[in-house]
Amino acid sequence: MEGGLAKGTEKRLIWVAVAFMALVGRVPLATAAETNLAKLCKQEVNDDTVRNYQPSLHAAALKAFKKFFPDAAQKPTDEMLAGQAKFRCMGGRIYACFIGANLPCSKMNTDKSNAGADAFCKDNPAADSVPMVATGHDTIYSYRCRDGHAEVARTLYQTDQRGFAQSLWTPVATAANAPPPPAASGDPIEAGLEKCLGTPDGQTTEGMTRCTHKAYNAYEDKMHGTFRKVVHSVDQRSAKLIRDAQQRWDAFHKAQDRANNGPWRADRGSMASPDIEAMRVDAIRLRIKELSYYLAQ
Repeated sequence: MEGGLAKGTEKRLIWVAVAFMALVGRVPLATAAETNLAKLCKQEVNDDTVRNYQPSLHAAALKAFKKFFPDAAQKPTDEMLAGQAKFRCMGGRIYACFIGANLPCSKMNTDKSNAGADAFCKDNPAADSVPMVATGHDTIYSYRCRDGHAEVARTLYQTDQRGFAQSLWTPVATAANAPPPPAASGDPIEAGLEKCLGTPDGQTTEGMTRCTHKAYNAYEDKMHGTFRKVVHSVDQRSAKLIRDAQQRWDAFHKAQDRANNGPWRADRGSMASPDIEAMRVDAIRLRIKELSYYLAQ
């Protein structure tokens, strides 16, 4: 009995060591030097380096903590933030995560084959679940044992476009990475979009999608208005050619929308929604520019 216990303990320790090394190996660690993360995110757009807490990110860390732990009785101490708050850049924004025993802030392992789970199932052929100490905490799957082999039981996390668990990371705003004053562009629709993205709701994935979709609808109205002006301001032959081009443009983008909502999105994470909306906005802005060129200067 004692020999069997020692053997099981030894194997668990090995699994702990393997899981820890795999986790550390997947996360590029930043140095202890203070980093202007807001500036870095704007410059690099995407940076998968997981950075530790620093005093300049105090307000951002508190916002993230409140979102993840809304029922917490008290605010986290600086010591807790220093030990658990992690940050990185995605889409030009700062994202925050709180690391925990079963809350990995590392890039996730999306491979369905898992050596640790296979080893566990050889010793426990009928186990209903495989502990994370065996699978590693960075896997997106939970496992069970069937006839001595590990099989996926369910998916624990969806990953974002950079390969991190999307439910464990949230965008946060700081004074340094807040949107610029909207008046600079002279475009009231863009101004409204930037204002919307600057709100607390606009910092969430769903909020970004709503803000950008609202802007797209406004640009669509502007495009139709510009088109009507154009066909009434040019000669009959040109009007027919422009009308035909607009019909083909509309048909192409309807087909593109159908492609954007295809099955491929199931594995791309929630950030696909605001990304696609942003590309739709870019496309319709360009079309407005093209139509406006026909108008007399």
